[in-house]
Amino acid sequence: MFKKQVSVGRALLCVLLCVVFTAVTTYQFVYYTVFSSYRQELADKTASMQANEDAMTRLRNELAETIAAKDALLAQREAELTAALTAAEDKVRTLTNRIVQLAGKADATPEECLRFLVGKSLAQKHSATGVSKEHLNEEIDAYMDSFADDYLAIVERLLFVDYLYRLHYVGDAPTAGEMQEAILEGYIAAAGDVYAKYYTPEEYEKYRNQLNSTVYGVGIVSTRSPDGDAIVVLHAHSSSPAARAGLETGDLITAVGSLSVAEIGYDAALALIGGEQGTSVTLSVRRGNHPFFVTLTREKVASDVVIYRSYEENGKRIGYIRIVNFTAATAARLEQAYTDLRDNHGVEALVFDVRDNTGGLLSSIIEVLDFILPKGTPLVRYDFKNPYAQKETEYAKSAHCITMPMYVLQNGNTASAAELFAATLSDSGVATLVGETTYGKGQLQTGYRMNDGSYIAVSVAHYSAPESENYDGVGITPDLPCTPAAGYENTLIYLLPEEKDIPLQTALAAAAGEN
Repeated sequence: MFKKQVSVGRALLCVLLCVVFTAVTTYQFVYYTVFSSYRQELADKTASMQANEDAMTRLRNELAETIAAKDALLAQREAELTAALTAAEDKVRTLTNRIVQLAGKADATPEECLRFLVGKSLAQKHSATGVSKEHLNEEIDAYMDSFADDYLAIVERLLFVDYLYRLHYVGDAPTAGEMQEAILEGYIAAAGDVYAKYYTPEEYEKYRNQLNSTVYGVGIVSTRSPDGDAIVVLHAHSSSPAARAGLETGDLITAVGSLSVAEIGYDAALALIGGEQGTSVTLSVRRGNHPFFVTLTREKVASDVVIYRSYEENGKRIGYIRIVNFTAATAARLEQAYTDLRDNHGVEALVFDVRDNTGGLLSSIIEVLDFILPKGTPLVRYDFKNPYAQKETEYAKSAHCITMPMYVLQNGNTASAAELFAATLSDSGVATLVGETTYGKGQLQTGYRMNDGSYIAVSVAHYSAPESENYDGVGITPDLPCTPAAGYENTLIYLLPEEKDIPLQTALAAAAGEN
């Protein structure tokens, strides 16, 4: 009985121990499972916080580097600005001292300095005209009384705008040279002087060469083809590389070197054809359906400002002289042409052609008219605005004159000095005008060279033929009105076929019928 009780007790104890063990094991399993989950979550959060801390550290470092770089850049800009302002102050101080020294007063006011500069400018302008010192002072007084305050205010505002742009503008402020050119061109535009022109030193040199009938290149006169894909050769100057290579009127230049005109455009292609004397350029040319190449060596070329030939009409020899423009060489070339036509071709009448002639030098037109008209004949009347400028009529001084019948061809592109040529011959009763009403430019431009080599041409007077009213804005009406044949009205004279040139045929017929 006791043994059974022990066995039962042991069994109960074992059961109890099993229950306890199971409970403890279950508790431990649950505990460690939950704890492990929490521990992993805690580790993940710790890692995330560390990553955020690392990111914040990097951002703080980058921000510190950015601030340091910005501070360094600001310091550099401040140093540059300080240096620029110091340099500007030095220049202003130097210029001020120079003006004061030139003005001869240590305490010169801005108005006195301006007066000095105006006086110096006017003295240069009148150095060749012989204007008296009294008249010069009167001009200065009138200018200062009328404009000094306004222009000092303009200078003040301009300096302020320049300061703002150099300090704040996100782009590049203009250089002194660029600003000067823009101011001068803007002033001309504001004045409404449509015939005025400002030239940089480089542009003026090129312009002066043109007036002297001298160009550097291959020696062609050209225009853009209707489709813009080629350069049309209008004329090859005699004795030029282009003429020696056989280029003719109407030839199409389609490429310069390896660059097609269609690709780079007319202006760029034309610029490539010009160049340094002695260098070479290869042109792709098309004549009708025949393409070919020419290689030309650039050289100094004398422009054909006068082109001439003779015609026989009804048994009468008639000379034709086309004046392309009026340059320093025109009068001499005209005299050569006339002499050859008279002595070697036996012409009995002359047809002068100034169609598409836009003018040139007034001194040249005076020389030409002096050669054609008898001594003492009035050539041109001037009307200057400046009361101290020349106001008079110029007269022919040469004993030479042309006595044979003369005709002048003109069109809507005949302008300026070319119009004066036609009007003066008409007023003098020695020529008949044939063609169309002229352009109507009766203003005279005088050029002034500035100390930096630039040049400005300003409209300073109206000029007229001896007996006629000024033709500015009106033009000159022909005696025998006519136009080229239908479809050729706007064709350049170089390209106008003679059989379609009704004005030329009209002039030749009239000359042939004159006794």
